[in-house]
Amino acid sequence: MLQLSKLHIVASKEELMKVPDGKVLINTINAHSFNVAQVCHR
Repeated sequence: MLQLSKLHIVASKEELMKVPDGKVLINTINAHSFNVAQVCHR
């Protein structure tokens, strides 16, 4: 099982506008990469 901690999801444009100015780390993953990681993790 993959476990994520302290995950904050921006779900709307209004929430996006509240993100403070400055450097922000954004991580993304596509569905294929996620599925490969799930298979390799078993």
